Amino acid sequence: MMLTDPQDLFLRDLSNIYAAEQLLATRLPALATELENDTAVQILSDHALETEQHIKNLERVFKVLGMKPEPMTSPVVAAILAERDRFVRDTDPSARIRTMFDLDTIAGIEHFEIASYRSLVHKAVVLCEIDCMELLQENLVHEEATLRRVEELSRAFVRESMDPLVV
Repeated sequence: MMLTDPQDLFLRDLSNIYAAEQLLATRLPALATELENDTAVQILSDHALETEQHIKNLERVFKVLGMKPEPMTSPVVAAILAERDRFVRDTDPSARIRTMFDLDTIAGIEHFEIASYRSLVHKAVVLCEIDCMELLQENLVHEEATLRRVEELSRAFVRESMDPLVV
């Protein structure tokens, strides 16, 4: 399918992030159960609930536009999660190392989502879809907050894991 209209690209990008959020809605709760750190579990549990709201917001965006999401998978999020699964399978990491890797995995996904939502917010403004922009902005704010929490915890986790003589 050849895209020639910015509205078509907007719909395609919306469909991609919608697929990403749906995939995360199924994977985040399972990832949370594998973490050894209570704060990390709480962050992922909180974000799983936010992800459900993100899906609802995206469904509202599609409704405002009078469109339905294109059926697709999110190749970026699927690849990041597949790499996480390969890492766990191939390296048999300790619980601590797996948690460190999982925090990095979540940070990578959050970066992708933030970039996607920033682009969508910009497109919504240019296309004069202000109602859509507000819903997308809400999702963006959640993603940015989650990334800050994950990165803060990741830094603390790495510091605590280092040999005191190295630090």
